Amino acid sequence: MFRFLCSRRLDRAKGFFNSGDSTVILLRYAETPFLIRSISSNPTHYNSFTVSYLVDSCGLSREKAVSASQKVRFKTPTKQDLVLTLFREHDFPNTHISKIIQKLPKLLSSNVDKTLKPKLDFFNSIGLSGPDLANFISRDPNILMTSLENKIMPNVALLRTLGVPDCNICKLLLLNARTFYICNNSFNKSVEEATKREFDPSKFVFVMAVHVLSCFSKSSWEAKCDIYKRWGWSEKEINTAFRLQPMCMGISEKNIMSTMEFLVNKTGYDPLLISKTPVVLLYSLEKRTIPRLSVIRVLITNGIVVEDFKLATLLCISEKDFLRKYVTKFEGKIPELFSVYQGKTNGL
Repeated sequence: MFRFLCSRRLDRAKGFFNSGDSTVILLRYAETPFLIRSISSNPTHYNSFTVSYLVDSCGLSREKAVSASQKVRFKTPTKQDLVLTLFREHDFPNTHISKIIQKLPKLLSSNVDKTLKPKLDFFNSIGLSGPDLANFISRDPNILMTSLENKIMPNVALLRTLGVPDCNICKLLLLNARTFYICNNSFNKSVEEATKREFDPSKFVFVMAVHVLSCFSKSSWEAKCDIYKRWGWSEKEINTAFRLQPMCMGISEKNIMSTMEFLVNKTGYDPLLISKTPVVLLYSLEKRTIPRLSVIRVLITNGIVVEDFKLATLLCISEKDFLRKYVTKFEGKIPELFSVYQGKTNGL
């Protein structure tokens, strides 16, 4: 009976109006107005204080703040102010702080002395500070929620035992902080494998090898080996290439195939020579390799330079130096050379 009466009264509603994030329904019954309870039009009702703090103190847009407020809520800003103060004491720009909070709002509820400060102090101790530290944390703030004692420090201790300099440990963190998230056994196996392959722990190439071995599965490794073998590489040549440039096993199978196809089939490079300078596989095919080799091909075709270039030399030099040595220097003789470099004119 009650449900029926309520239904009848709703049917006889004279109007409604919106208030904030709720819809309030005003009913008249027997000429006497009455207000029934507010009905939320937003199922994910948010804490207005939290949203205001995220906007005013953290620099988030209102839309991002509303989203973040579903993951962290608070009524007073005491703990949150301490977190922001800590970041600012470490010279984090406001833009980076906003990025960090947007990606991981729950950091605002972290214990500064027990959770955050020890990690920031550790990163400072290995040479990561100021804007570099801010960039690092803003890319992957989850590192601040990773146990220093159980995850990060055992892995760091292992690397130090082998003689890896702190500056290279820092570079490994910058390469991929997630390397330090994986279980210690997996990290240990990657380090052991890099050692077996006779990488020198004192060199940067050692931590690059650890990075690749940690981040890619056995099946991924085998799939990339299969691609290289299609181009005539033996196991020995694959291992040699990996020792020279570990990231040749870190790029995607698609990129390996397309770059090898271009270098071998389009420009005539010997695939076995590429195994001796695998760094050339790391550059963007569309943005670097094709534009540069197109320019060189035009210069050779016009008899301006002789065909005696090392591929690695052409691809490794900076853009500024390449333009100076091979484009602007010869534009007087070949006006369209810069258009070739930009891909507007076909050079190959």
